[in-house]
Amino acid sequence: MPSAAQAPRISIDKMLTDSLQIRTARRNDFVAGRAALAVLLFAVWTLPAAAVTVTSQVSANNDDAEERISDGDMDRGSSDLELVFDGGTEQLVGVRFDNVNVPAGVVITNAYIQFTTDETDSGTTNVLIHGQADPDPPQFQNDDFDISSRAATAATVSWNSIPSWNTVGEQGNNQRTPNLATIISELIADPGWAANNAMVFVFGAGSGCVSSACQRTAESRNGSNNDAPQLVVEYSTAPPDSADLRISIVDSPDPVDTGKLLQYTLTATNNGPLAATGVTVSGTLPAGVGFVSANPSQGSCTESGGSISCALGDLAVGNSATINIVVTAPGSPGSINFSAAVSANEPEPAPGDNTANETTTVTSLNQDQLCYLAADAGGGNGGDDLLTQIDTNDFDPLTNETD
Repeated sequence: MPSAAQAPRISIDKMLTDSLQIRTARRNDFVAGRAALAVLLFAVWTLPAAAVTVTSQVSANNDDAEERISDGDMDRGSSDLELVFDGGTEQLVGVRFDNVNVPAGVVITNAYIQFTTDETDSGTTNVLIHGQADPDPPQFQNDDFDISSRAATAATVSWNSIPSWNTVGEQGNNQRTPNLATIISELIADPGWAANNAMVFVFGAGSGCVSSACQRTAESRNGSNNDAPQLVVEYSTAPPDSADLRISIVDSPDPVDTGKLLQYTLTATNNGPLAATGVTVSGTLPAGVGFVSANPSQGSCTESGGSISCALGDLAVGNSATINIVVTAPGSPGSINFSAAVSANEPEPAPGDNTANETTTVTSLNQDQLCYLAADAGGGNGGDDLLTQIDTNDFDPLTNETD
């Protein structure tokens, strides 16, 4: 039996490299003044997701264009891009980026378009952005309605309350769109997408954007090659055991009258690369609303004290599940916010789109709003033999029926 001083001693050292974790066990056995060292090495390989940033700048004069809303007239030679009013003229702005070096199957973590100020503007401006649903869209043509006639992505991004552009030549956060990851994720999920294909983005009037005050003026390719719009995409190569989930919320109607029915439509989507198991959506209803129902396209939902939980089961790659939640609006006007989150058993490589919020405006109903319905009871005299009155307070916006 060795003495306490001679007893074997085990120590574990840990050395980490970028992708290899090595644990070393040493057994120091002091016998007759001589040390014997036994080393046990074992490795655990990890596959961290690689973060990549790519950029693409408008590189040809016909890669940005404007379309007049009133008659579809195209302008491919403007020295600037007015988002989205040019004086009193409303327009669409299309921007095309060629050679976007983003492979299919990656996880988009962030993306934006960087503009450069061409003219100073400070009016309230809200813009709605969508992509062209085409895996490799062509340049803009001179045909009327060439922008609006292109198929749009289901994903959209609101660029609301754009800060003032106060300095010509400025190229900073104020001239940068919000995160466009949802649009780009949809584009690269197209079976025809391949790295170095093109992408098109379309800018139109957002909520309340109805006058010449709604305008930000950016440099175009024709105006300045170096200051033309630039697309920046950040993506990661997802670990092989992950499922990238996304959730969105749409309310209807908005605004809603006090005490009336309001519907939230939640959509949970799996962008892969693995099927998602045990998908759960949870949400917190706004204060003051009354719960009516929650109906999922698969699985089941429960509600307790304003908290909703829906067990949706499994979602294959590229598939979506929807949940229709109906509530009654609060009895007083104001704004209410509904939030929801999605999760699954698999690791989530890009959690930024696992939550969503939707704000709804609640308005007081004008009790004097009345509709009159006249009908000819027959007889051929052309007279209105029947007159009835319908109060808009009796109108159900979800069913288009009256009480």
